[in-house]
Amino acid sequence: MRLKTCLWLSFIVVMTACSESNDPYQDYVNGDYESAKKQLIPLAEKKDVKAMTYLGAIHQIEKNYEEAIDLYTNAAKLNYAPAQYNLGVMMHEGIGVEKNLSTAYSWLFLALEQGHTKAGEQLDNMVSEITPNQIMQAKEWGKEQIIKL
Repeated sequence: MRLKTCLWLSFIVVMTACSESNDPYQDYVNGDYESAKKQLIPLAEKKDVKAMTYLGAIHQIEKNYEEAIDLYTNAAKLNYAPAQYNLGVMMHEGIGVEKNLSTAYSWLFLALEQGHTKAGEQLDNMVSEITPNQIMQAKEWGKEQIIKL
């Protein structure tokens, strides 16, 4: 009886270990944010921009906006278009940060310059909310950021 119990417990431990993914991005897609976070944090600490952006998305889902903004900003400054897009959207909509159309436009413009198509759609949506002068200033700021990067 003890042998059967030990074998059964061993089977459960092995199956549990096997069911955990070693892919934080798949864990994110599957909605297993805790597992994804555990794996993403060490990658983000090493300045892995994809990991920083996914971790930011998890924090955004969890409504921890300050941490999401921080992660997106750090990845955006490293010229990662998805982070620039996410940061621009949060600033455009005022999610976790004061709404700032010029800065939002700048980040979205940078993302668009790298081929992020959704950034273009978001910029199109902003045209009626922002003046031509603000657009010009935002593009100039964006160009300066590209030079710095």
